[in-house]
Amino acid sequence: ICALALPAGAVGCGGHGHGPTTTPSTPKVTTLGRTAPNAPAGGPLTITSPAFTDGAPIPPRYTCKGEGIAPPLAWSAPTGAALVVDDPDAPGGGGG
Repeated sequence: ICALALPAGAVGCGGHGHGPTTTPSTPKVTTLGRTAPNAPAGGPLTITSPAFTDGAPIPPRYTCKGEGIAPPLAWSAPTGAALVVDDPDAPGGGGG
């Protein structure tokens, strides 16, 4: 069994500051599990960053309203892990 627990925080980068403002929501934690025959042994996928703590908002420096740079990340995972992030509410977002 492989498990994945990540805080799901969204930082919108669309628009030009016009329109209504929204109140930030409480971060959600999503846990995904998968069982596969012959899956490699190992622990869950773990992603950490020295830039912010678990459950904390992403610092503005790492958003499009700041410097727009990626936060430093480190991870450990069993062989064959993949992470896909999609925001269907973002301008031009996938959703499908």
